[in-house]
Amino acid sequence: SRDVTVQRLTEIQLRLSSEMDDLTGLYNRRFFKQQLKRSLLRHKKGEKRVGLMLLDLDYFKHINDTLGHAAGDHLLRVLSKRIEHILPDNTFVARLGGDEFAVLTHGSYEEAMELALALRATLSYPFNIGGEVIRVDVSIGCVANDGKSDLMSRAVTAMYKAKQAQVGVWAG
Repeated sequence: SRDVTVQRLTEIQLRLSSEMDDLTGLYNRRFFKQQLKRSLLRHKKGEKRVGLMLLDLDYFKHINDTLGHAAGDHLLRVLSKRIEHILPDNTFVARLGGDEFAVLTHGSYEEAMELALALRATLSYPFNIGGEVIRVDVSIGCVANDGKSDLMSRAVTAMYKAKQAQVGVWAG
């Protein structure tokens, strides 16, 4: 009946809103953490190799300060679409908050590094936001799962090393 359909659609909307980032339409931090935990469990069972990339835009605060938060939000939406476009089907991408994103990959460490370099190159192309040409740079920490539980903290460390060394991608 119609009531059951409306109820089911409402349940789906609620589930999606709890998993999705409102601004970009990517998955959110909470859902990413669940997926990371599942991927690590599958890895322990020998099913898949897991790689993790953390991406952070360099000088994003400057964009918000000079062009305004609406322009910054628009940049994040367009940038998110660009990220989704380049990622292969066997990856999972989420916005962790602000200008920070995470990508879970399944495959070899070399494939994860190639993808990190491709992401950096793709995001280096200028964006046109409200008639303004905006260039962004990104720092990416890329780590492979070696069975240790500190995958996330190693990815954060690698991302900050990439940012400090201004090299774009750092393998941790």
